[in-house]
Amino acid sequence: MFLSQGLSELPVYFGYVMPRLAARWHNRWLAWLVVSLMLATQHCTLPLVLDLRFIAWRFLMFLPLMAVSLHKL
Repeated sequence: MFLSQGLSELPVYFGYVMPRLAARWHNRWLAWLVVSLMLATQHCTLPLVLDLRFIAWRFLMFLPLMAVSLHKL
């Protein structure tokens, strides 16, 4: 399950959603930013620990992964 989830999320977000947002908005950077924030938000509460510092750390730890995806731009 974890392998298939990991192999499907990035292609969906960055291979399907981001190009469509970029074409609609005519701005690749804004599309990248929105998709990156959506992906980070999706993962910031996993595992669910009701501590704002932990949730903020989880959100911020995914942003470097999104920066690596900049090579497509």
